[in-house]
Order: sequence, then C-alpha cells, then structure tokens
Amino acid sequence: LIVSMKCGVPIIPVSVEYSSGFTLKKSWDRFEVPLPFTRCVVRFGKPFAYTTLLEGALLDGFKEQLSREM
Repeated sequence: LIVSMKCGVPIIPVSVEYSSGFTLKKSWDRFEVPLPFTRCVVRFGKPFAYTTLLEGALLDGFKEQLSREM
C-alpha cells in the first residue's frame, strides 16, 4: 500500500483459477503450480487508489474491500 501511495499507481487485484495443478508441500508458502496444458482463468478487479495514509479501522476497511475484490 505504501509503495502504491508513494508512486501514485493504483492497486489492481488479480485472481487466478485453474482446473488441475499441484502444491509444493516443502515450500514455505505452499506454492501452487498448474499442470501443463491446464486451462487457466485470470481475473482483474477494478483499480484501487491508495492516496492517503490510513490507520486503524479505516485501513482495516480498505484492506477488507481489497480482499473481497480478489
């Protein structure tokens, strides 16, 4: 959020869905990899402008709204 605010660029939520893949179980983040030739759907949400530094409940509300878009 801070980088977005300082650079003046919007945050664009992105989600990816695919029909078959596998999870790297030994990775720290359980990274998911789609199998070759798997059909993927990529969705881009509406851009969010983060222009002022938010704190507390306002920041939580902004993050929740951004999370819902993803």
